[in-house]
Amino acid sequence: MKKTPFILIVLSILMGCGNIDKKSSQDVPYIHVDVNTAEKHMDMSEYLDTSFFKAIPLETTAECLVGAEINNVWYRNGRIYVWEEQTESVFMFDENGKFIDKIADKGEGPREYLNIKNVSISDSLISIFDSQGAKILYYDMDCNYISTHSLKDIRQSVYPVAQSFILGDKIYFGVFFRETFRTDKYGVPHKWASMDLDLNKESVKRFLPYDYDCPTESESHFSLQEKYYTVINDTVRFMVSNLDTIFVATRDTIVPEYVVDFGDKAVPLHLYKSTYHEAKESIEMENCIDGVEYLYDTNDYLILNFRYGDYSMKEILASIPDEIRNDYKKRADWLNRNRPTTQYYLFINKKTGETRLTNGLFFETLNRPFSIKIADGKYLIEPRNNHPYSFNEDGTHGGFSMPHNPRVEKILNEAYSTVKLDDNPVLFIYKFKDVE
Repeated sequence: MKKTPFILIVLSILMGCGNIDKKSSQDVPYIHVDVNTAEKHMDMSEYLDTSFFKAIPLETTAECLVGAEINNVWYRNGRIYVWEEQTESVFMFDENGKFIDKIADKGEGPREYLNIKNVSISDSLISIFDSQGAKILYYDMDCNYISTHSLKDIRQSVYPVAQSFILGDKIYFGVFFRETFRTDKYGVPHKWASMDLDLNKESVKRFLPYDYDCPTESESHFSLQEKYYTVINDTVRFMVSNLDTIFVATRDTIVPEYVVDFGDKAVPLHLYKSTYHEAKESIEMENCIDGVEYLYDTNDYLILNFRYGDYSMKEILASIPDEIRNDYKKRADWLNRNRPTTQYYLFINKKTGETRLTNGLFFETLNRPFSIKIADGKYLIEPRNNHPYSFNEDGTHGGFSMPHNPRVEKILNEAYSTVKLDDNPVLFIYKFKDVE
């Protein structure tokens, strides 16, 4: 494990399911992850409210064409906001998927952006981070322009990266400080930092992990990070490249909350100190977990997604029990429920501290394997694109196997009855059960 000068190490053994032991406000608890104890294909019905399910076709118009895969969706106050990366626009829909308005202000003017590197949406404000133009543009929840904040005054000493989020009157974003600290695979010296830019005072303040001791010498390969920031009750949780620590940010500070320990599956320290290509080609990497791919923060749960292992199609087919190998329906059902997967999810109950590790997810209500795409407060959102293989010869939708649940089947039938080939995606929205 990597060490830091300001963290007191607390050893709390967690085997698959357990509790995080916090000793004091100065101690940072370790979450010990043992893939050998993971349960297989946990049923998401235990976590999700099965009485709540929405399938929302996003209206397709000449003004609203979603060409790229949707990776960024927000469900706010009965409205849906989609950041479309191909056209660099933000689309707004009502809760039934009807297109309302959009932000599409690309250009060189004072109220325009050259590119969109990040979009952050709270309950009252939309912010767009334009890295090429070195500025942040602000809009209200109806997509009306409010103001622009220039970052050109600090651009000479820092290079902003995509991650950013707003908490009240402050914006936090990651930067590369160009200092002789370490060298990435391209030979560019830099140091990762988090900066707090006070929108009122226009002052820049450095926060952790600027002073966080990280022994790595390659920024590019090992990434413990959150791809999407979710603001929950004026709090953001995130992970930083090459660090195994989960940080929590509020309006006033950024502090370490948990340290993730993969035990004997962690990347050896000497590989962290090697070059990018040396680490990538090392045979030791075959038995390592090289970082958390996604960190999802919801109202009640913190969910870490990582990969481990490798399965060829030959190995998958060989794992099918002999007694069902020649029965198509039974074989298909078995593969749905038991197919080996490299996907692992660690659930952390933020109220109780209980943890649960699973190798794969299944959702009985929809009778299919489940994967977490986008988390937003109490909701999980899954965009489903409409591809040619999903349609029958007569043009009707035929790519989704209907579940046994009649209510859910009715919702899906109604949603797809209006969908045509190459229409905008359909959003599946799930809701977490309340945690007592």
